[in-house]
Amino acid sequence: MEDKTNEIIITPNHERAELILNNVGLSWDKIEGKRVLDIGSGESTLAQAGAHRDSTATISSVDVERNENWLKFPWGKRQTPVQADAEILPFKSGSFDYAIMHGSTGFLAIPEAVRVLRPGGEMRMWPMAGRMLEYWNVSYYLDKVKGFPRQEIVDLLENYDRQIEEADGWIPNKYVALRKEALDNLSQEQKLEVIDLMAKKHTEMLGLQFSYEVKAPDAYEPNALLIYKKES
Repeated sequence: MEDKTNEIIITPNHERAELILNNVGLSWDKIEGKRVLDIGSGESTLAQAGAHRDSTATISSVDVERNENWLKFPWGKRQTPVQADAEILPFKSGSFDYAIMHGSTGFLAIPEAVRVLRPGGEMRMWPMAGRMLEYWNVSYYLDKVKGFPRQEIVDLLENYDRQIEEADGWIPNKYVALRKEALDNLSQEQKLEVIDLMAKKHTEMLGLQFSYEVKAPDAYEPNALLIYKKES
């Protein structure tokens, strides 16, 4: 009899998969029979959950770092995850119905996500911005509320960026305090205006027409789901 005592069985994190879909405004029913590209997939939680539930969605995972769970999961006939840079995707143009990004995928990955969409396909990115949104809130506060000169704001944020990079991700206490001060003193309307300005900046910089959905407009620090729909 075959000894299976050392066999490793990977059980998908279904709650995490549901959270990913909810964050990008999708559901298992909505992606049934569709081709989905999960960009920045990490351990490929969504694809694993899809395989485990025998979903008819074809979910392709790509991440810049190889995850050890990729090779342990019993993919069968389903596509194994691919290690690649999100800014240089190894897929043909027009391959997917949905390209989703969640977590910390960079701004420059968006054009590649759009390239691999089929006509009528959608790119969905949650959150719309991480630290970039923090900086925009701080910048808006220092400009509109405190009246700081623009160059002084730019220099200040660039200095914090340099400190964070040199400290390998450690965030200076002075920046933490300034971020809290900004969020405490901006109204909800102002915070939502910052998000609207960011969405318009995405459109301006990339030449693509985006829409967005603010999921919790009353949150202390609201963020948004950025959406691009490719013309049919």
